[in-house]
Formats: sequence, C-alpha cells, structure tokens
Amino acid sequence: MTLEYKETFHQLNGFSIYSREWRLKEAKATIIVLHGYGEYSGRYTKVGEFFVNSGFNVFMLDLPGHGRSSGIPNKPKTFINSMETYINTLNEYIEFVKNDITKRGFSLPLFFMGHSMGGLLTSILASRRNDITAYVASAPAYVINNNLVYYLYYLFVIILFFFPSLMIPTNPADEIFTNKEIAREYDNDPYTLTAKASGKTGLEMARYGAIEKDRDLTVPFYLMHGSGDRLIKVEGARNKAKHLQNPLSKYVEYPGANHVLLEEDNQQEMLIDINKWLDSVIQSQ
Repeated sequence: MTLEYKETFHQLNGFSIYSREWRLKEAKATIIVLHGYGEYSGRYTKVGEFFVNSGFNVFMLDLPGHGRSSGIPNKPKTFINSMETYINTLNEYIEFVKNDITKRGFSLPLFFMGHSMGGLLTSILASRRNDITAYVASAPAYVINNNLVYYLYYLFVIILFFFPSLMIPTNPADEIFTNKEIAREYDNDPYTLTAKASGKTGLEMARYGAIEKDRDLTVPFYLMHGSGDRLIKVEGARNKAKHLQNPLSKYVEYPGANHVLLEEDNQQEMLIDINKWLDSVIQSQ
C-alpha cells in the first residue's frame, strides 16, 4: 500500500484551515471526516487510519475556531455568527477534495462523515448536496441536552444580542466518555475546549438541529447514536430515522453507549459496521 500523508493549511472562506490528508496510490473511495464541537481533527486519527487501511483516501479539517484553524477575530474560540459559516467553509473544503482527487486522475465515490456538531453539519450537507455518494452521522446534535438553551430560548436570544461572546457551562468530559482515562486525556488536550462553550454557537446548533431532525433526506445516510448519550438526546436521532427515505439508509442505535461513540470499547465493531455499509453503497452504484 503506497500512502502519502501530510498536514497543511488551506485558505478557505476567509479562514486558515488546518487539514490532515491521507492519499493512497490506489483507493476504492474517498471519505471526509469531521469532528464535533470543541474538538479537532487530531481526535480522529485512529478513525482516519482505519479507513486508510480499508482502502480510502481520508481528509480531515479543523473547523473555524477549532484546533489549529483560525477563528473570528476578537471573538472567543469556537464562536460563530451562523452555522452557515461552517457550511460555507465545508463546501469550499469539499470542492478542494474533489479537485484534488480529479487532478490525480481518479473518479471515486466521495463520502462525508461527522460526529456530534459535525454530525449535524453532515445532516445539513446531506439536505443540500447530492454530489456526495453517501453520508455518515455519529450522534448528530439534533437535540442538545441543555435546559438553558431550550427552556430559556428567547431570553437566551436577548442576552446573546447584548453579550454575543457569552460562554455557557457544558458537560464535563467524564460525562460524554465511557472510558474515564480517555476523558482525562481529552481534558488535558491543549487543542480541545472543555467546561464552557460559546453560547451563540450553541444557540445556532439548537436552531438548526430543530429543523434538521424533521427534514426528509433522500440520499444514502447512515445514522448512529448511543442510547446512553448524556450530551445529545437520542430522541433526535430516533426522530430523524423516520425521515430517511433512501432504501440504502440505515439507523443503528447502540444500547448504553455514550456520546463519543468512536471512543467506546466496541469502536472497532462500529467502524467495521460503517465500512460494510459504505462498501454496500459502492456496490450499489
């Protein structure tokens, strides 16, 4: 297996975007993997290596204000005015990936996979882009388990109008990881954001999630969630599953699994399940 790996920056949507890129000389497909809120691409290198070993080119980026990517000047890290900031950046990144593969003389299936907020963004892209072969969403943030965001929504909107940079408490790492050692590692990672989250970004997630959980999807979509998720309510994914209209689409619920599914003890089983589904989509083309 001939592999080229590099880490680099791309200027996208006015941001300096950090990117990790695995290119195979001979690949069966390409997959873009997207992290969740407060994370960065480096948390998913094991996922990337799994897909490389399964025959995929793999591309990952740090969203604006995350990891090593630049954010909005004079605003807290991870702050955005709208989810469209992320979407526009992702659209430009997708075009970069498509052009990169084409320039190397390949015509390959292209998949997109995201976790948590990245899963919500995956869902949004799936409703807008049919040039991607299929999508995978892990614990997408359709319904955030944060009473402040929902029960005080309109008051929160007013507060954020006057204090847009407000940070709000969020779940500690040991509540979203089953493995406490991984939770401690996450807390000590200099590129992750813990304890507090941007109120504005959280409000945007809640607003878009409320729409996306009820939106029909016609493209192949693999949706996975853990019933023990304490950060994102599994009911959102269960509801979304009713709106998956493509016969290839699939909903998988892992009993008792926490929020960060791909850090569970059975992560290898989950990745194998995803790979089998992606293979079935490729074979259906």
